[in-house]
Amino acid sequence: MTKKIELKHRNNVIEIICHTDKTKDNIPVLLISDVHLDNSKSRRDILKEHLQEIEKKNGLVISGGDLMDLMQGKSDRRSTKSSLMDIHKIAYIDDVIEDTADFLAKFNLTYILLDGNHETAVLNKLETDPTRRLCKLLESKGINCIYGRYQNFLKFLFRENNRTRKTFNLAFHHGAWGGKITKGVLSVIRYASIYPDAECVWSGHTHDGWYVAHSQFKLDSNGKMKQRLQHHIKTGTYKDEFSKGQGWATEKLVMPSTCGGFLMNLRYERNKSKSTIIPHFESRLMAFN
Repeated sequence: MTKKIELKHRNNVIEIICHTDKTKDNIPVLLISDVHLDNSKSRRDILKEHLQEIEKKNGLVISGGDLMDLMQGKSDRRSTKSSLMDIHKIAYIDDVIEDTADFLAKFNLTYILLDGNHETAVLNKLETDPTRRLCKLLESKGINCIYGRYQNFLKFLFRENNRTRKTFNLAFHHGAWGGKITKGVLSVIRYASIYPDAECVWSGHTHDGWYVAHSQFKLDSNGKMKQRLQHHIKTGTYKDEFSKGQGWATEKLVMPSTCGGFLMNLRYERNKSKSTIIPHFESRLMAFN
């Protein structure tokens, strides 16, 4: 397979350009969020397994916010000493960013890093952008990386012999709606109305995980009515707050979180009459063990 991934940022649209010389190709993409990597309860072992899997597939990783926890600073009312790792006790924000970059740079991967509420809280309070700083540090280590904000469109383009043949649009928002009982699934209709042009809508934030296929009517370029599936993804977390039987989440009797994300494989095919991109979603959701 001859393939090169190029990343471009245009306003609130991130373009993921797959350069290929094949009429059949694919991009494996790992969608994860809410890793909280610097928290002592983050399961780095599980994340490592998922990153190693996508590395073997020569794929792309997109982090949908809260990659870093960043809430153990002196001025943060949410901070708890039990969540602070020893390697982050000197220059806290700097230490977390450097440690996260060192961890991600161990893998031969392309990264897209998007904001969550933990990153934007630091940006708003301290006027330093942790996501941008992390991306720049990874670039200095030779890693192909780009960063984006709390809400973005991600446009995947298959460019065969320097000609764009087909695109796939993914709408991202870190997340807004949850629910102990519904798991936030009722948000599918809200997201569908907000992002009508997206083939896939992805969010995180609530530490739940699910996939919902939402059917829609569309008119094609010839004015003919057709149906399509809009794919809705909710990615879980890598922060295990419940196994030790103590802490804020346990005392509030919060429901256990779902661990992991999704592997999205975009398969490109072209014949004489048309080009297509067929998405296939594989759950990497699991219970903490």
